[in-house]
Amino acid sequence: MNLNISKENVKIEGNTIVIKITDELKESLKGILNTSEKLLKDCKIGEVVTDNIGVKWIVIRHDEDETTKLWRKELLPETRRFDKESNNFYGSEIQKFLNAEYIKYVEEGFGKENLCIQEVDLTSLDGLTTYGVCKCPIRLGGIDDYRAARRQGLYREKNNNPFWLDTPDSTNEGHNASNVQFVCCNGCVGCGGCGWADFSVRPFISLKSDIFVSVENEN
Repeated sequence: MNLNISKENVKIEGNTIVIKITDELKESLKGILNTSEKLLKDCKIGEVVTDNIGVKWIVIRHDEDETTKLWRKELLPETRRFDKESNNFYGSEIQKFLNAEYIKYVEEGFGKENLCIQEVDLTSLDGLTTYGVCKCPIRLGGIDDYRAARRQGLYREKNNNPFWLDTPDSTNEGHNASNVQFVCCNGCVGCGGCGWADFSVRPFISLKSDIFVSVENEN
């Protein structure tokens, strides 16, 4: 089988080449890649789905509003600082990156019409609600999302790099407004200064649950 590559169906993310697979080629590859399609709402927690540009996502939970939350399986190749000055996810550099730049890859992978707006609870680790709730399509995932995933047996393996969460450690009403929660390489959670630029990003998205997705067949 020949795979035709052109500037229309290939892009580079760091040191990774991502090839967009057409519907015709995708159908032909199912038998070779041992994949099939099913409704997202029928996927099990922890199951891995692959989008239309080859990116893998882990099913985290199914919500009552008929949406499904997914975390990107692999970290993005480049590390980023959270923000130059603040640990408030709303309006931060990292929120703007996810929802102004990275979003185009998610829309290409699943379809713009299938990506849903999420409410992000920005309650700090020490219980302060200074930042309230913000809404956006793509976030980092918070401490409660990570705890829930771990209870389901997910993210027990080591990470290649620490990655940010969107939960602030405190706010200016408490200890400070600069530290943010992050997941360490060994899976434990710590806090780091928002200006640190050596942490990775693992996008957290919400999709309509009634769409068909590609999944690996069970052996």
